Amino acid sequence: MNIRLKDEFKTVFKVAKYEYLLKMFISIVIRATLLVIPVLFGLAVNSITNGDKRTTIFMLLVSILLAALYRFFEGYNQVAYFKLYNKIFNYYNNMAVEKTKDNSMFSLSTVVKKK
Repeated sequence: MNIRLKDEFKTVFKVAKYEYLLKMFISIVIRATLLVIPVLFGLAVNSITNGDKRTTIFMLLVSILLAALYRFFEGYNQVAYFKLYNKIFNYYNNMAVEKTKDNSMFSLSTVVKKK
């Protein structure tokens, strides 16, 4: 990994630690939910084949609940992404404004001294 990229990651992590960790957590929960749903459907199919209606209904209800939970976390994932993006954007935007302001002040001071 490029050293500059590592330094940039450290800067971003310092600026938006909470938002970055929230985004990571939400992404992991989404992936875990996506891995569990097919397993539950497979168990529901196996219990249908065995003739166990009670287990089948339970597995299907849990699968539906996890699918709803997945949709909720998918929406919240977008919110977490925009929180992270806005935090980083504001940081870099403020940095650019400060650099421009400092450069403008320097340029103005040299112009005034020359006259």
